Amino acid sequence: MDTAQDTDRNQFAEAKEAFSELELDQKATFLVTQAMNTAVEAVSTLVDVVAEECTELFSTPAAASEEEEDSPTDEPAS
Repeated sequence: MDTAQDTDRNQFAEAKEAFSELELDQKATFLVTQAMNTAVEAVSTLVDVVAEECTELFSTPAAASEEEEDSPTDEPAS
């Protein structure tokens, strides 16, 4: 476990050193890019959750009963 922590620390130190060597405009570009990537991932996750909720909300009772029949149950088979 100590080896994994040492590896993480070494990677962090290398990344910190590389970041500190960047020019100000490069740092700004990197930070804006990472912020945008994080925002896009968040929106994508939100869209997936909303789509799943809408699918469940608007599914017909017949489709809902079929899904229940297809899903495994915790009850033992008789």
